[in-house]
Amino acid sequence: MKYLKPRRFEYLGKSSLYTRLGVKVFKKYVPTSGDKVRKLWGIKQIKMNQQDRFAELYQYELKTRSFEFRHLLGMLAFIVALFLIDKTYTWFDYVFVGVMFLIVNIYPILLQRHNRIRILNILEKYDQSSPYTS
Repeated sequence: MKYLKPRRFEYLGKSSLYTRLGVKVFKKYVPTSGDKVRKLWGIKQIKMNQQDRFAELYQYELKTRSFEFRHLLGMLAFIVALFLIDKTYTWFDYVFVGVMFLIVNIYPILLQRHNRIRILNILEKYDQSSPYTS
């Protein structure tokens, strides 16, 4: 899917636009798989060893696509539900829903795009083919 391939504007040198938008802070505190939770429970997302480290990176890149797709679907469902439910919202409701929308859907999508850029940078550094080349 062409949408999933990182665009030129998303890159800032070897980093990403998403770093400036705060995804590293968000990543640290995600309740299900954030840095703090993974450290506490000893969870490894990518098990790197010399034999199949690039295969692991390709697998994790596919996971980022899956996670991003899930949040895109969740975001669409969230928007549809917002318009189908009672329309007597107060300003507080709009602010609360807006903040929750960012936390639950937008930042996870940005985080997956950021992770994909990091993976592609590593693959490029070691002259491995990109998953987006045909």
